[in-house]
Amino acid sequence: MQVGVSERVVRRVVGKVDQARRRRQQEEAAREIDGQPLSWPEKVARWREQTGLGETTFYRVLKRCRHST
Repeated sequence: MQVGVSERVVRRVVGKVDQARRRRQQEEAAREIDGQPLSWPEKVARWREQTGLGETTFYRVLKRCRHST
């Protein structure tokens, strides 16, 4: 079945949707972790457990969350 849209266009659109979803998930996790009464190293450890991402990404996501509110 053909819908008149190239595969390249579909991949580009789906990629943007996936990015937004991933960003939203990261922000939710960062807010939840940051709201807990933990030290910074404990927060980073929890972030790594939940997302598999490092401290710098955690910091950047938190910074992005603070600017968007």
